[in-house]
Amino acid sequence: ANMAHVAAACRAQGVAWRPHFKGHKTIEIAKRQIAAGAIGLTCAKLGEAEVLADAGIRDLLIANQIVGPIKMRRLAALLDRADAIVSVDSEENVRELADAVQGKSLRVVIEVNTGMNRAGVAPGAPAAALADVIARYPALHLVGAMGWEAHTTAIADPAEKEKAVVDAIALLTQSADACRKAGHDIQI
Repeated sequence: ANMAHVAAACRAQGVAWRPHFKGHKTIEIAKRQIAAGAIGLTCAKLGEAEVLADAGIRDLLIANQIVGPIKMRRLAALLDRADAIVSVDSEENVRELADAVQGKSLRVVIEVNTGMNRAGVAPGAPAAALADVIARYPALHLVGAMGWEAHTTAIADPAEKEKAVVDAIALLTQSADACRKAGHDIQI
């Protein structure tokens, strides 16, 4: 019932549902989410994406940056059995990804720092500048921008929390708009 409710709410708002695997880490629940209307799953890390791909789930967003030669080889291999999306927040990571997936196609989203200050490129013009870098690499396909307003979860006052969430989402939306204004197709 919960899955049906979330799927219906997303459809009513015209948004796609890509639940996070870390909430349950169970293949059967992931498959039920897909059957209920999820377009794919979000994963925290590459290993989770590999498990989901092995279970036949193809549309996977890996929310954390993938770095280093070992993980780059694993990502390239994953692309043979899944249509992955990875997040990026630096020009160095973009270059590393492009080198690793030559001859293949990889979707990327720009992670925007909406206030958590753990990862992500600065919002607005810096996000658009990173989009320009991504566009230089034929194997990489920019599909969106993402953020995480986790810094708001500990705010106890409901009005203060709502304002903080709205402010964080505004930074993400402004970044997506800056990318669009620079000529990039932002779908997510």
